[in-house]
Amino acid sequence: YLLVPIEQDSLFEELRLSFTGNQLSSLLLSDSLGQRTSIELYDTQLNPSLPNDRFSFAVPEDVDVILQ
Repeated sequence: YLLVPIEQDSLFEELRLSFTGNQLSSLLLSDSLGQRTSIELYDTQLNPSLPNDRFSFAVPEDVDVILQ
């Protein structure tokens, strides 16, 4: 699948998504500077069970957090 931005001033020119069966297998991003980023996915698991403490984030004291 090829995705392109609606707005002309986007940071990205296109995003290509590749699938193996129904599973996303790779992404290719092309930016407005002509750079390309390729991401290959392998050994993926759909909705695995993860413990709540697997992800944590501590805001550093010198950082302001703005919620929208």
